[in-house]
Order: sequence, then C-alpha cells, then structure tokens
Amino acid sequence: MVLEHLPLIDALYMTIITISTVGFGEVHLLSPYGKAFTILFIRLGISSKLLL
Repeated sequence: MVLEHLPLIDALYMTIITISTVGFGEVHLLSPYGKAFTILFIRLGISSKLLL
C-alpha cells in the first residue's frame, strides 16, 4: 500500500497470492522497492514456517 500506492484491496490480494503461493500475475507492475519488499516478505514467510 505505502510503497506502491495501491488500494487496500489490491495490496491485500497481492499479499494473499504471495503467501498462498498460488502464483497469479501481479495486479500492477512493481517498482524496485516493491520487488525488494516482496522478496523480504516471502523470506519472512518461509522463515516463520521453518520455525513451526
């Protein structure tokens, strides 16, 4: 939302498809900051799953 200036519903949608690994295409093209955030977000998700 903040980095890409997306509406809440688009940000939530992209978060859910990232976490669930469905792999649908992006709603909007991401900036380099958005891509870096997505990489960190996915790594955080994988790390938290490994701890469980």
